[in-house]
Amino acid sequence: MTTLEQLSRTRSASLDAGAVVALGFQQAVADALAMIGAQVIARDFVVPSTDALERFNGERGDLPPGWVAFAESGKGDLWLVRTSGAAEVALLDHDFDGAATAEQLGIDFAQWVELAWFMRGRDAERKASKDPSVRRALATRTRAFLESLSPGLVGRYPYAVR
Repeated sequence: MTTLEQLSRTRSASLDAGAVVALGFQQAVADALAMIGAQVIARDFVVPSTDALERFNGERGDLPPGWVAFAESGKGDLWLVRTSGAAEVALLDHDFDGAATAEQLGIDFAQWVELAWFMRGRDAERKASKDPSVRRALATRTRAFLESLSPGLVGRYPYAVR
């Protein structure tokens, strides 16, 4: 079973792919988001409802040109994807002062989905154990996963890996 299929089984609400495309999303990304649906995948990987996506992409004036917001973090940051070409992913830091810039991670949307699914398991393991040696091993495994996904991602990843 693919990660998208696994995620489609845990969604809390569906997304309207047509409405998502109308916001500027590439069709393949819109279809994947519709399959994932609105849900908290992991702590920093939240796919919101169609209405929230419309708010993020319609009412906000600070999204960089050529990018649309498709998810949010638990910290108020927005995950962005390019509207054309390769479906590159970036993060828009909500604490950033001045002109908003997309901090590119060097991964595409499909890799983001894999990352979100990995972090879902990681969050569950982290919550289940307070043992420092287990947490250190989990951090090591997380760094190895990030590097396997995209060389150098550990340095570009916007959140601390503990």
